Amino acid sequence: MRASDTPHHVTRHLSGAEKLVEDNLVHTTVGDMVTRAKGKHPDQIQIRLERVPPTSCKHARCLPVHTVHSPGPEEAADFATKILVRAGVNLDVAVAGLNALRIGLGANGSTLRGASLWDKETGRRLEPDPERGVRTSRFDYSKNGAGAIDSALAEFGLTHFRTREALAVATKTLWSGVSAELCWSDDPDYATGYVATPSDGYVRLPGFKPTGAPGGRIFFVDSVVVNVESLVHKLEREYLLIDPPVWVNDAVSVEEFIERE
Repeated sequence: MRASDTPHHVTRHLSGAEKLVEDNLVHTTVGDMVTRAKGKHPDQIQIRLERVPPTSCKHARCLPVHTVHSPGPEEAADFATKILVRAGVNLDVAVAGLNALRIGLGANGSTLRGASLWDKETGRRLEPDPERGVRTSRFDYSKNGAGAIDSALAEFGLTHFRTREALAVATKTLWSGVSAELCWSDDPDYATGYVATPSDGYVRLPGFKPTGAPGGRIFFVDSVVVNVESLVHKLEREYLLIDPPVWVNDAVSVEEFIERE
């Protein structure tokens, strides 16, 4: 699903979502997506359906979940920088990435529809189309995974749909070969962001997004090791179902997380 409007005759992305479901859930799922899109008051809603052979779906285990509280956005940014550097992202590139998120990754400080793809050592942007970015697509929780993961998240009070969706995005993104992901939402009322790496998993940061900042996400990659064309194909075209179990940890402060690690 894609929802957009056209202020000043320029198309603006408002909302997007996708699901990978069995035939008997298609009508209900489409209805849910339309309802969600209408909440943004779009001028246009686009729905696209694809038939997916079950044999084309690969499987991966869900990332572990951490919630780390900080006093404010600046402290959260400092902590996120440490996590990125630990994943092999150059310090200057990590700092530049956070600054770019604050300003906006699209033209004139707008929200980029997809993710920006950065070389983790040089910061060079690698996405084939800088106006579009790259997308993590064609994924969902498996039939067995959906209920189990929802229950595990709910046990820790993590019932917001954005948490569930962001966890799935991060799992598919890292499975595809990305070294680290940095993200916060384009929803002005949702300030939680996250950083995700293979070693630390999905690390939620409540209050991460500064007031008034546009949304966005950056994928940091090792372009010496990873073929960018193959990576983009895996992100956007290969199907993935995410399986349980998921390890959800108690919320901690920045200091407690660092000490525990």
